[in-house]
Amino acid sequence: MDGNREQSYRSHMRVLNHIRKLDDCFGQFRIQVTCRACHKTREFTNEEMVRLARSKTASFAELADRLVCTVCQLKQSEIVAVPEPRPRGVNKHPR
Repeated sequence: MDGNREQSYRSHMRVLNHIRKLDDCFGQFRIQVTCRACHKTREFTNEEMVRLARSKTASFAELADRLVCTVCQLKQSEIVAVPEPRPRGVNKHPR
């Protein structure tokens, strides 16, 4: 897949590139899984992904090799960590 197309479907979100495993940063992030073939995207909480992986120390590369897309049935997933959304009513800069 070319770089321009990849940037187009990931440009609207902030990606935490320093996170590579499920137990990094105490698990305070959400996990976004995107199929490279059909661009189906699904978001998981860290707890849901730990249950699926059966390990807290699994890396994203290990998980990407095992996950199968529900639409196209291919094992071509890309896994990235995205920040948890702030709850409603919480200011970005509280005083």
